[in-house]
Amino acid sequence: MHKDLSPLSGTGICAIIRLKTQNVDIESLVNSLVHGGINAVEVSFDTIDAISLIKSIRNYADRKVLLGAGTILNTDAAQSAIDAGAQFLVSPHLDINLLKFSEKREIPFIPGVFTPNEIVNAWQNGAKIVKLYPAVACGPEYIKVLKNGPFSQIIFMAVGGITLSNAKDYIKSGADILGIGGALVNEKLVSDQNWNIVQKNARQFIEIVKSARSKND
Repeated sequence: MHKDLSPLSGTGICAIIRLKTQNVDIESLVNSLVHGGINAVEVSFDTIDAISLIKSIRNYADRKVLLGAGTILNTDAAQSAIDAGAQFLVSPHLDINLLKFSEKREIPFIPGVFTPNEIVNAWQNGAKIVKLYPAVACGPEYIKVLKNGPFSQIIFMAVGGITLSNAKDYIKSGADILGIGGALVNEKLVSDQNWNIVQKNARQFIEIVKSARSKND
């Protein structure tokens, strides 16, 4: 794995911030995630003030978190995210142009894939990690078949529908990383500033991954 993405492999968790809430207390939100053990955060580009949030997180928590930008659909968005301080990029789809664009700028890029053909194309074009999306549409068994079959060398980040109740199943089935959005950071928790619950959820996800990984060894 690219050394810059080691926090993702270490905890196996990427917190996805996708919000419509304005004036987010981003420092408190990041603190609650970090204190819960999460050190990789992705700000979705369809979040209100996404660029401002990325800049704020980078300025505030530069040494605390690995910071990514998600829902990157084109090179203009990719460049804006990089300029704002994103350290890795994520898309919901496979776009070879985006892979090459990011490679030239030495920014790790995680493309969205679903089919075996997309997985192979992403790997052959330099992707070190692929985002299996939407994971909930296929379930943990799909990952198990992929990892136990022709794609044992692929690093999979499962995203879409991951919750506290199914996270263990995805890790045990072979997912290396979980991208978690609403089950970890959602509109109500943020608007209510319920940071203790965010921290509690983060800690629970971290413990689930640790436990599932240990049973896989």
